[in-house]
Amino acid sequence: MEEILNNGEQPNTAEVHAVATDIENGTETHDGSLLGKFKNSEKLLDAYNELQSEFTRKCQRLSEAEKKLQEMALEDASKTQEEISNDFAWNKNISEFLQSHKNASELVEDITNEIMNDEALRQSEDGLERAYNRVIEKNLFHKVNLLKIKTF
Repeated sequence: MEEILNNGEQPNTAEVHAVATDIENGTETHDGSLLGKFKNSEKLLDAYNELQSEFTRKCQRLSEAEKKLQEMALEDASKTQEEISNDFAWNKNISEFLQSHKNASELVEDITNEIMNDEALRQSEDGLERAYNRVIEKNLFHKVNLLKIKTF
């Protein structure tokens, strides 16, 4: 029994019961050191059974947690695939947009800032076009104001 406890393995119920029976029948020659802090073999058996129950509960909780973690990983993987598809669509749209709007390549940074600062533009199918128009308006407004200042 001491060998089983010392090497970290849990004794099975039959082994604990056999030791407890030996102690009760007086066939065990030790002075009770196997029982440790327990008053009798029944208390030892009850404690062992409680430990076994707690171990089973923890194993079940661990199994549930691992299952949830796997589900979350699968959800993340599917989101990642969706994000990749969205990125591809955006890249395709940007490429087509830049080809059809020759001056837009000079304003890419400003257009990007407009899109990044406005959720509605990011979600909109014509977000690139709207962002481009905003940037042009801002640039024209700025240039018109500069002309007004210089003419005075």
